[in-house]
Amino acid sequence: AGTFFISAIMIALIRMRSQRSGKFNINYLEIKDDLKEGFLFLKNNQKVRSMILNIGIAVLGGGSLYSLGVVFTDQVLKVGSGNFTFILTTFAVGSLAGGLSCNYFNKYISRKNLFASSILIFGLALVLFAVITYYEFAIFFSIIAGIALGSLSVIGYTAIQENVSDDIRGRV
Repeated sequence: AGTFFISAIMIALIRMRSQRSGKFNINYLEIKDDLKEGFLFLKNNQKVRSMILNIGIAVLGGGSLYSLGVVFTDQVLKVGSGNFTFILTTFAVGSLAGGLSCNYFNKYISRKNLFASSILIFGLALVLFAVITYYEFAIFFSIIAGIALGSLSVIGYTAIQENVSDDIRGRV
């Protein structure tokens, strides 16, 4: 959260020459209307709402790996907190592989089934990661979780872009 806050401050401090003449004012009521329009779209579009909720839940689950991983590696796996970096690296490599390979798997499995399978595999891999007390198995399930998360992210965001028109996509 702190890094996002720092980024926001740094972006706010960027000064650019305006090509508009006159002063530009932000209408905060428009932001409220934009948010309302985005939520109304989600309320009426079950497919996009489902995709966003599933991706959000998966990201929250993956976030638990980041927030609890150091303590887990040290106290449960008993390999020292420094070895958590390797688990994160395998998770990232798996995520990259999952994102790159989902187009290949989409030739054999429908996108809908691939998305559902990725969510299931991601959840199972996180559960198994949490209950296993062997470092090598934790690395294995970290890779599997990464592959599944990369795949479901690419498929989910692609589906969202395909099902939300350009004029409302930013609000959604």
